[in-house]
Amino acid sequence: IVCWLRTMQSTMTGDGPLSDPVRHYIALLASSAHDCDYLMVKEEQLFKENDGESSWLRSLECAPEKMKKIGQLNVLLAHQPWLVSKEDIQQLIEVGWSRGQIAHALLIMASYHSLCGMVYSCGILPD
Repeated sequence: IVCWLRTMQSTMTGDGPLSDPVRHYIALLASSAHDCDYLMVKEEQLFKENDGESSWLRSLECAPEKMKKIGQLNVLLAHQPWLVSKEDIQQLIEVGWSRGQIAHALLIMASYHSLCGMVYSCGILPD
């Protein structure tokens, strides 16, 4: 578990191509794809604490096009990952995502999708 915690800490706070607010927004999107209230509350709080753009919390439609595109990929990755294609990745590049940012975002989404399963299996509820 220590290795996993270090990995998550590095993914969410360490050096990387994504800003802290964007990391937490992507984690919020990933948690939302599974309706995981516990993680959604935590990630929304961290997004705000890291000076995330509050209008993005109203709706994904209020976020920039880059975030809308990653949001679409998030839903596909959460529910039908076998359908993710190179065209999906190309669409992200076309709206300004770098390959490094895409890799980081995919790591966050996959981590939080699996973390939702852990939260549900433990019966953890929001505070």
